[in-house]
Amino acid sequence: MEGDILYKSQLDENGCNKADEMYLNVGTPDNDALRRSVKMMATATKHRMKIEESEGNLFQYGPVRGDYRFRENLAKFLTDHYQDTVIREDLFVTAGATMGLAYLTTRLFPTGSTIFVENPTYYIAISVLRDELGMNIVPVFSKNGAIDVEAFEHQLESAGLESYVPTLARPFSSMLYLVSTFNNPTGISCPPGNHNHGCVGVSMSHMWRC
Repeated sequence: MEGDILYKSQLDENGCNKADEMYLNVGTPDNDALRRSVKMMATATKHRMKIEESEGNLFQYGPVRGDYRFRENLAKFLTDHYQDTVIREDLFVTAGATMGLAYLTTRLFPTGSTIFVENPTYYIAISVLRDELGMNIVPVFSKNGAIDVEAFEHQLESAGLESYVPTLARPFSSMLYLVSTFNNPTGISCPPGNHNHGCVGVSMSHMWRC
């Protein structure tokens, strides 16, 4: 293609490839970390290829929900990490956070739905929700590193959501999008405790009417 530049990575494409500089404008892993993962990936690949000699499933189209063995091990990992029960049946595998957001949104909400978004938030989420899916984005400001619950409740009350007619397929009138752990771009994690319950309680009382 005329004018096509042969970049090796997104870092090269964005000009973020100088060894003595740190770049905060791209959300990509560090090349040093990727180089350190080579041996780990090689070991895992060798192990899986041995299994494939008898199975031959790895390069086949996978199940929609994701490989049950992966979900089983992920459930165990999350159970240990969260100190709360996570079961395989509740897990759904996607190609990443952005795909998961797009899939969930399109499955549960029609175009033009109101989506409350933590401000500031992950910039790609904004482009996906507003520009690609045609959603109505309403910023919700934070206070002390977390969603301002009182302000959020006021926004919900004035959003006109009471006119929404729910169905079994689309029971929610709107959605709150936030990154509660290591927020991008602030790096802040939502504090534990009553704040989380308050945010969920306010959301459920206004968004779920089916």
